[in-house]
Amino acid sequence: MNQDKAVSFNKKSNFDSERLLKRYKTRKLNFDLAIQRKENIWDNKRASLLIHSILSNYYIPPIVAIKDNDMLSVLDGKQRLTTLFSFMQGDLVLDKNTPLVDGEKIAGLTFEDLSEEFQSTIKKYKFDFSISENLNEQQIEELFFRLNNGVALRTIEVTRAVLGNRIISFLKRITDFPFFQYKINITAGARKRYTDQEIVLQILKLIYEPNSGLNKREMQPFIDKLKSEDLKARLKSTLDNAIFYLNEAFPKKQKFLKKVNVPMLVILSLDVINNNLNNKVTPIKFGDWAEAFFENTPEDYRIACQSGSASAQNVKKRLTSMRNHFCKHFDLSLEDLNIKEDAPQKEKELNKAI
Repeated sequence: MNQDKAVSFNKKSNFDSERLLKRYKTRKLNFDLAIQRKENIWDNKRASLLIHSILSNYYIPPIVAIKDNDMLSVLDGKQRLTTLFSFMQGDLVLDKNTPLVDGEKIAGLTFEDLSEEFQSTIKKYKFDFSISENLNEQQIEELFFRLNNGVALRTIEVTRAVLGNRIISFLKRITDFPFFQYKINITAGARKRYTDQEIVLQILKLIYEPNSGLNKREMQPFIDKLKSEDLKARLKSTLDNAIFYLNEAFPKKQKFLKKVNVPMLVILSLDVINNNLNNKVTPIKFGDWAEAFFENTPEDYRIACQSGSASAQNVKKRLTSMRNHFCKHFDLSLEDLNIKEDAPQKEKELNKAI
């Protein structure tokens, strides 16, 4: 990790629970920093232990936040505060095994069931905050790395930190479609670390820049470009159509629908849709072809999936191999897909039509 520029916490502060809840309700406290990993909500036992810690005055680590004008964005401490707010708003019942507080039973109680003294203790409990301002991408990455016990961020996690809500909302909308939720083959852990959104970014890259690579070096300039441009409405609609098409093509989750293959299949489905081949190649026929393709994958495609699979050369080899096999299967030519071998300009013209 880069240690040239240390993160400076130029402000220490504290806020009582009641004030924090008010800030949250008035949208001055944000838990949606893009860099945060998806986490499971605490179970009831762990959530109850936090409330017990507050009432018993146990040490609770400071909340780490980034300040932007009057907005505090929480980088570390989200579960503590959301648990507190859930309890104060009556959405949490304390676990039946929650310990006594000064000899008084609190297990099984809601906030309203507590004594007035305990309610007041919770409302007035002060959380310490460590606050920093004006952090750049590298500093946010460094801070997150250290807060998470040295677990390095993947490229997509750093990318999300700087993409902005507009692009992130678009990525999330696409990955909420059934095809991404139930059909692609990625683990729950990979999904928590936004591999599904990384796949969508790779698809966008191939739509915008055919014959390009998908490695970090080539993706970064594209990310910068994407941040500064509006996604065309027609592009959104076209991508939606491709995802719907693939969802029909694959009625169930398929082992071969993994990160290295999905962008290729999306681009090929766009070839079908953009050239009005939907009637000849229905989604079901497309799915049957794909199963046959990956059951006996051509050697050139397999080789291009090995080391350096994200390079421009190997991405192009995979797409070319897939298109050739597809055309042979359906008695089509590359010209039917509006593609000519070794003619990247033609693909660029196709892209402009999207």
